[in-house]
Amino acid sequence: MDIIFHDLVFLICLLLFHRTDELPKFQYWLFNTVTGATGYLATLVVILIFTFAIQYARRHVYRAFWFTHRLYPLLYFLLVCHT
Repeated sequence: MDIIFHDLVFLICLLLFHRTDELPKFQYWLFNTVTGATGYLATLVVILIFTFAIQYARRHVYRAFWFTHRLYPLLYFLLVCHT
């Protein structure tokens, strides 16, 4: 099962990547490549999870805590595509 999932994710990431002859700038690497976009999005997901893991957030906005911690499959998907 894990091998099939990994192969599926690899194929999705492979289809999203393309080669080009242009000299890339920082914005290109950050937003227009699979590695840059997935790293950026994974960082945002981690920030959300850590923000709502604070004790104050867990006690006062538990729904937000629960929702953000349900994003971990998305985080794993983004990390696999990031490599």
